[in-house]
Amino acid sequence: MLLRDAAPFDVWAISNYRWTEPFLWIVALAALFMGMFLFASYLKTRNKSQLLWTFGFLGIFVFYHTLLASESLEALAGAFSTSMFGLQTALLLPLIPGLFAAGLCYDKDEKLGKSYTIFTIIFSLGYLIMQLMGNTGVVPKYDLIATIFLILVQLISAIIIIALPLKKEGPLFPKNLLTIGGIFMLATNIMMSIQMITATYSGGLRAADGGTLDIMFAIIPFFITIYILCFIYAIFGTKEFGFEIPHVEFEEEK
Repeated sequence: MLLRDAAPFDVWAISNYRWTEPFLWIVALAALFMGMFLFASYLKTRNKSQLLWTFGFLGIFVFYHTLLASESLEALAGAFSTSMFGLQTALLLPLIPGLFAAGLCYDKDEKLGKSYTIFTIIFSLGYLIMQLMGNTGVVPKYDLIATIFLILVQLISAIIIIALPLKKEGPLFPKNLLTIGGIFMLATNIMMSIQMITATYSGGLRAADGGTLDIMFAIIPFFITIYILCFIYAIFGTKEFGFEIPHVEFEEEK
């Protein structure tokens, strides 16, 4: 009896990690609902931080829904096609942390918020352009420049998300959950960057790579879920952020 050759193992496949798909669905749907609530609140308060966070949460929904639709984790490491949906996926990698950080900057000072928003947009577009140039295969160094742009935005944004809530006046809880979420976001981004660099400069990830990279793929969904839920609870529960829903009154604690 002849046996067919088994299909090559794909380390990027979501199906390899049994808890990844349900966790990503939790993240995507929670972000979608939070984005809609934040936009409703923005229409009432005109709070620019809430508008930026709205785009951040909706970006999370689009990004992780794209992962689920493609049944692959490759976009986590910056792999994307040059289609319309591929381009938006690439842009969201730096934009998501940048938008959350910019919202916190706006909460602290409007001028600082504008400056960091512009920084995020410029470097996100720079990342996308370098990725497109790298995908042509003409100049390999563009891949390295794209990676530097992405890591720079993600690193600075994570530091802002960790630091600014601690400096904000008022009770530490629940706003300190933003700091906790920022720590998990930073850890996630570091693992994603390691995967990106490994995939780019080792000719792609293979089953033989296994080990540490495989553990990262298994851990990342937990980290993503933790930091998204921390962000939601902190923004929703911190009175100073001004979250309001039209025609809904929250009873104040006595």
